[in-house]
Amino acid sequence: MAFQDTWDTAVEDLEALQESWEARVHAYAEDGEGLDPGAVADHLCKDSWRAVRKDLERVEFLGPQSVDVCMRELRETFRAMVDVIGGQSQAGASCPHWDEWHPVLARAQVARFEFQVAAMDALRRPPSPEGVG
Repeated sequence: MAFQDTWDTAVEDLEALQESWEARVHAYAEDGEGLDPGAVADHLCKDSWRAVRKDLERVEFLGPQSVDVCMRELRETFRAMVDVIGGQSQAGASCPHWDEWHPVLARAQVARFEFQVAAMDALRRPPSPEGVG
């Protein structure tokens, strides 16, 4: 599904940002090299959210209620990931806020798995006169 590809790419991009955070901050502060890590983070988060939001909306239009519930959790989880990055950026952190990042990343992995289960169930369930629930 296109949504899962978009989601995976966005999460991988945020993870890569976190992994490179210390090096980016150091290079910018010490050597004046590279772009401001906060500006890079802001740009990446906005671009990633734009892509994820667009695909979330498409799936929400088509999905039954079980998929809608999963989509809400994916949306909230993505916002939480962006909030962690934004918080460390605003605080001028020299290293990622791992104590906040790891739990939200685990939550994102669970949310993605639950979405996949709900989507597979919805796609495999034959249509009925009552509709899908």
